[in-house]
Amino acid sequence: MKKNLSILCLLFVSSVLFSQNKVNELDSYLRNFQYQKALDFIDSQEEQSKDLLLQKVICLKVLGDYRRAIETLKPLDKEYPDDVQIKSELAICYDAIAQRQASISYYDDLIRLDSANTYFKMQKADILFKQNRYNKALEVFQNVYEQEKSGIASKRIGQCFERINQLD
Repeated sequence: MKKNLSILCLLFVSSVLFSQNKVNELDSYLRNFQYQKALDFIDSQEEQSKDLLLQKVICLKVLGDYRRAIETLKPLDKEYPDDVQIKSELAICYDAIAQRQASISYYDDLIRLDSANTYFKMQKADILFKQNRYNKALEVFQNVYEQEKSGIASKRIGQCFERINQLD
């Protein structure tokens, strides 16, 4: 009995150490900005956990492969529909590939999940501004300004008024 228990303990300890070595290897790649090696390492892993897939998304974004990042994030979004980090990453990726309406949709979801978060509102308003939808952007910037008297929001409000020819 003691022998079986010892073997089980040894197996458990060795699996924990093996897992830590894997994590250390990935961390080493990321710390040294070796994103392609990190991607190759992640893809070689049998188990693709949520955290590992989010690391993959970060690598893909750094390498400019936003479409693959979106492909990686979409199944995670279905599995974790209220995860702020996943939705935020999707919004950023869609904006990066100029699919701004999809990005706005994700920012709307994020605002629904956290209505007090002015960062999400500012990002949405910036995308609306990029789309020349100045009146909509103005509404959102004004909402942010009312919420926290942000100097950036105030500046962007002025830019919206300028673009819709309502100076002062």
